[in-house]
Amino acid sequence: MVAPVIFNSSSWLGESVLNRFQEGLMMTEVFVRLSYPLIAVCLFSLAYEVLNYWKKDSDWIALISMSLMVGTGLLFGFYFIPEILHLQSQGPIATQSPVFASIHKTSEICFKITVLSGLVLVFRNILKMSR
Repeated sequence: MVAPVIFNSSSWLGESVLNRFQEGLMMTEVFVRLSYPLIAVCLFSLAYEVLNYWKKDSDWIALISMSLMVGTGLLFGFYFIPEILHLQSQGPIATQSPVFASIHKTSEICFKITVLSGLVLVFRNILKMSR
């Protein structure tokens, strides 16, 4: 939702103000700021689902989706974000390398898994509450 606006800034502003590298820096800042609440939600979900497991109030769908969400969310926040920041600090040339492209694509997949498994977990818990 945010990326198309940032990476097509010229269509919104009427002229090209930012280059691709600068747009990437802005997008990275969005994800850096998003990573803090993401990590907090992952840790809260871990604690909540472990507590439910101990109370025998958990099921395998919730445990699997929580594990996926926490694993990929923490990987995104503690590995991919710092790695992308490190590569961006080396300048625009580093962000055009195959290594950056691979890390970036993998981080996109990781984030999508985090969001999808988080949605499954939320809907699963809503269904459990409504019973």
